Amino acid sequence: MAEEIIGLDIGTSSLKAVALKATGKTFIVRALSIVSNPIGRVLSDSASEQEKLVAQIKTLIKNLQPESNKIRVGLAENQVFTRVISVPVLSESELSSAIRWEAEQHIPVPISEVQLDYTVLSRPTKGTREGSMEVLLVAAKQDTVNRFADMMSFVGMEVIGIEPGLLASSRCFSLNGETPLLLANIGATTSDFAVISEKRLNLTYSVPMAGVALTRSIESNLGLAAMQAEEYKRAYGIDPRLMEGKVRNGLMPVFSAIMSEAKKAINAFESVKRNKKIQQVVLSGGSALMPGISTETASQLGVSEVVLINPFQGLDLSPGLKIPAEATVYSVAIGLAMGV
Repeated sequence: MAEEIIGLDIGTSSLKAVALKATGKTFIVRALSIVSNPIGRVLSDSASEQEKLVAQIKTLIKNLQPESNKIRVGLAENQVFTRVISVPVLSESELSSAIRWEAEQHIPVPISEVQLDYTVLSRPTKGTREGSMEVLLVAAKQDTVNRFADMMSFVGMEVIGIEPGLLASSRCFSLNGETPLLLANIGATTSDFAVISEKRLNLTYSVPMAGVALTRSIESNLGLAAMQAEEYKRAYGIDPRLMEGKVRNGLMPVFSAIMSEAKKAINAFESVKRNKKIQQVVLSGGSALMPGISTETASQLGVSEVVLINPFQGLDLSPGLKIPAEATVYSVAIGLAMGV
């Protein structure tokens, strides 16, 4: 059996970790854990805040009773540049030599300041130089990568990979068909969208508006305290049948704005891939658990199917381990641990 890998998702609201082992056919989830984020952010310039975060990550990892110190860490979409580009058909060596020049045309910061990685998404039939290749570019500022690596060294873990959360979550779709879909992750402070087509990430889009903004919308519209507004959001959501639709009405200004941004991601994909239409949306993140969200999402985006992500689908569980009620929040951590 392969060595255990830890997937760590550092969110602004909570920290999630999963211990995963690869088998010949699938993965085994050995342990998982979730704790609150004590500072409400992913990185901080404050030494005292960073110490609190490191201490909490240590607690999280200790909860897993890890069998390995190998860890893969997720980056928030606003910490990374992700682009799908088309390039002439090149050999692996040619692409390796040309990729930095190509990246300079698409990454809005100096290439000397980033750590760059790429994956070939598609290429024409082997042996032909006609057409073009699609390549996924991923770049993160070197300073950000270094800060994550330093933080993990204080935790006592060896970082073997750092990548965007949406890219990690997309691995949960390995059993999906060829129909393109939109992955919509509504987290605490950002809503992140990714189009997955032919089992590959095609584009990503992120906006700084998510769960916290939804809660504040209830506070403002219904005159509730923050804690009560959060409870109402989770209990009643945007289901018009609950609480006479009062909570729904409080949420709709922000939720509709988030859906408008999701529509931009759909339109961006369909404007390029004119023969493909997105009819399925997969929701993830804590706010994806709001009552009524699937029906409202389908209505606002004009799609035929909206489902909640199940990152545990197709995975085996260690004896005694149960899938948690809020399974969706583990999608990034699981996807990270599944990476190679």
